[in-house]
Amino acid sequence: MSSNVVMEARRRVENYSRALRFLEGLHNFTYEDYVNSIRMAGIEMAESEMRQQWNMAKMTLPGTESLRQTQIEVLREGIRVFGEVVQKLGGSKSADYASTSVPPTRGQVIERGQERIAKLADVDDKTFDERVLKAKLPVMVDFWAPWCGPCRMVSPIVEELAEEYNGKVQFVKVNVDECALTANRYGVRSIPTLLIFRAGKPTEQVVGFRPKRDLKKSLDKALK
Repeated sequence: MSSNVVMEARRRVENYSRALRFLEGLHNFTYEDYVNSIRMAGIEMAESEMRQQWNMAKMTLPGTESLRQTQIEVLREGIRVFGEVVQKLGGSKSADYASTSVPPTRGQVIERGQERIAKLADVDDKTFDERVLKAKLPVMVDFWAPWCGPCRMVSPIVEELAEEYNGKVQFVKVNVDECALTANRYGVRSIPTLLIFRAGKPTEQVVGFRPKRDLKKSLDKALK
């Protein structure tokens, strides 16, 4: 299994690096450039989803440049995360692979020496109240779907945070395709959406991809 994980991680590092160089070399960022960068990175994302994100970015300041910068941060984070997988499991000494921590892929458990890191727990419409609203610790809920490209980008970051905040914050995920009642209950219209609950009530909401440092700020605020 480790060899397959390393091969996939290497592929992602190469694809993300190619897309990153492409984005960083642009002078004018067009919708076609955005689509090409997604395809170059090997990220599965529906045309309608890309068009929606592009149109949303156009309505903000500084416009679509913010989307380019976000995409650059996503790719850098991906290179860092998957590069560490290669280094730890594949024994790579290359300086191209950053040394931080190894997250599991969604739906898997990666064995690291004597250590095993479990995926985030799934909750659904039936178990949400018990697992989230009645929890003694703050809970970060990752609303996602299998077809959502940005969800797969943010997932490794959330799983890293689950390790770092172990014993302080609980982390679970909700598949919106299977849990429409819960998603509607909390007004989840776009994914990924991260909600932080404390004492049974949502206190923080993060929509779309955000860098790890921003998510840490939200978690630290919930712990105060």
